[in-house]
Amino acid sequence: MATPQSTREEEEAAALHALTSQYRQLVPPQTLHFPPPHLLSQEHFQDAIYHALFSPSTSPDTIPPQRYTARVLKALVAEIEASNPDEINSSLLSLYSTFPSSSAPPPTSRVPVTYTLPAPYPSITLHETPSLISGLGTTGLRTWEAALALSEYLLLHPPHGQRVLELGAGTGVVALVAARCGAEDVLATDGDEGVCDVLRENVGRNGLGGRVRVEQRQWGGKRDVPEDVQLVVGADVTYDAEAILWLVAELSFLLQENRECKVIIAATIRNEDTFQVFRDSCAEAKLALVESVYTLPEPRVFWYVPRAEIRLVEVSMMEK
Repeated sequence: MATPQSTREEEEAAALHALTSQYRQLVPPQTLHFPPPHLLSQEHFQDAIYHALFSPSTSPDTIPPQRYTARVLKALVAEIEASNPDEINSSLLSLYSTFPSSSAPPPTSRVPVTYTLPAPYPSITLHETPSLISGLGTTGLRTWEAALALSEYLLLHPPHGQRVLELGAGTGVVALVAARCGAEDVLATDGDEGVCDVLRENVGRNGLGGRVRVEQRQWGGKRDVPEDVQLVVGADVTYDAEAILWLVAELSFLLQENRECKVIIAATIRNEDTFQVFRDSCAEAKLALVESVYTLPEPRVFWYVPRAEIRLVEVSMMEK
């Protein structure tokens, strides 16, 4: 039976872990889930926050940009003040006073974003452009919600010993999670050469070059299949009606060559008509779909709020 002391320590550890995970993932400050007031009001807990989030000993490769940290500090100090503490941690106040104004323009270059995986898996740090919408002509320079959903699916259904192919890999979070949780070999592919270059850097940054390979691959074009692929995955690859035709051609080819492989697509439903194009194209290609609405796991793995419904779609050849 847990004692009050151990229960309190467990609560503090869980709250600190959640806040640290959000901070390293660069969750927008206005949507951060802060610890409850009864913890924030405690000076020792404030000190723990300082050392977990802002300690100078933090690895330079995982430090968020200053503008983001300044905004988080401002929100954190406001939350602490609202919790009616006896005093605010001096280290937090000192750090806050040294940071530049959070009104500085957002960074346009890539910054480190760390995704904390559940134990025993090590975290993953990617360099991406979180503020990117689509103005640079590619969506592969930031991680989108469907990729996080598909990564969570893989953590719940680990591909132990499997050979995995990812289509439209982007920053590589899905491929890297697959490798972290047991895939024997992962081939991460994307059609954009620049995205592949960044993807290779992210693979190397996480020490997974021996298990994750990167290759530029155009859907429906290259006529080869990685040997013995058992799982094909793709996240946010159904948003463009014109590209869907090539995607379906790619899936059809892969399944014809290897009917035993499993195909899982994570799709954010931004436009139901566009997704219907995917359904219709699959039907014409004799591909069967099994759809399910994705629900966020509890406890949380990654910190995000889907902007639209996310569906997990299993694709297979129709029975003759």
